[in-house]
Amino acid sequence: MNSLDAKLKEKIVNVALGASVATIPLNNNWNSIALIASVFAFIISQPLAELRQKLARSKFWVIIVV
Repeated sequence: MNSLDAKLKEKIVNVALGASVATIPLNNNWNSIALIASVFAFIISQPLAELRQKLARSKFWVIIVV
């Protein structure tokens, strides 16, 4: 079940990233929507506990926010 879940998350990320790339030449808001969808896909593809650990180790992201 775990490998199936990982494969599904990988497919979701690939589709979202492909949609972002495919909508670059368009002159409407589809690219913005595709980029937001890809950000959400990247967020759900990584466990939150692992993300918190990585953010706690590295303090460089604080400089960017400030």
